[in-house]
Amino acid sequence: MFNSFPTNLKRMRGKVGLTQFGLAILCNLTPSHISRIERGEINVRLKTLGRMAKALGVAPEDLISSNIKKSFFKNKNGTQSQEESDEF
Repeated sequence: MFNSFPTNLKRMRGKVGLTQFGLAILCNLTPSHISRIERGEINVRLKTLGRMAKALGVAPEDLISSNIKKSFFKNKNGTQSQEESDEF
């Protein structure tokens, strides 16, 4: 089964303008830990998932959902962002 969490995390982090270092600071992790998570090398605890979601301003389920493009990458007018519409 496809694991969308690492992909969603990386995209959301970029969308809100956070570096791996910035996200690591907000989540009390190391940048290398964030990097390993985004590469799918390691899993996260629920507590860490919650901290990441809070830092990104999303619900934890948005990070693990395969439908993230529908809820996160919409423009202010409610339409799909062109840069994200053909991905996933």
